[in-house]
Amino acid sequence: MKILKPLIFILALVIVSCSSDDDGMSTTNKIQIGNESFPVNSVFLETRNDNTFMYFFNKSEAEILANLTNGQTLNNVNYMYLEINQAPLDLTTYHLEAITDYELITDSTLIADELDDNGTLVLESDDAILSASTASTSITSFTAEALSLNFSFTRTDGLEVTGNFSGNYSSLENNSAE
Repeated sequence: MKILKPLIFILALVIVSCSSDDDGMSTTNKIQIGNESFPVNSVFLETRNDNTFMYFFNKSEAEILANLTNGQTLNNVNYMYLEINQAPLDLTTYHLEAITDYELITDSTLIADELDDNGTLVLESDDAILSASTASTSITSFTAEALSLNFSFTRTDGLEVTGNFSGNYSSLENNSAE
């Protein structure tokens, strides 16, 4: 029994130490809309006319590229788009004045590179109700292959949208004809 007591104590300590710390806020590569969140599985970046365009998807890069090249239909697409009026990006925080365009759509369908109108529009820079009263995007790391950032938007009605991403992105530089 003397050996069993320390073993039970160590086992209890391991169980407590390994308990889930996932409160929904510590996950990397996600977008949080109020109390709901979805993963960010792929990010695409493009620079054009001194602006940086960022596209965040809950679908994988392979699924998005299959849609773009083969017209494969994707359902349940969550998509966020940010345009920052600077290229290349700096390691800094960009506020609403520098985030010139943004959009967040959930539960949509991507058909031959076009989002269907069946999704839910959550954020839209050109919409009085869905636009943000405050916004920031903080770039903490940026290389030719990888990006780390945090962002926060507060809609005019108070809904908060936050998110983060840290990982490799795909460049759309060679695909831009504009």
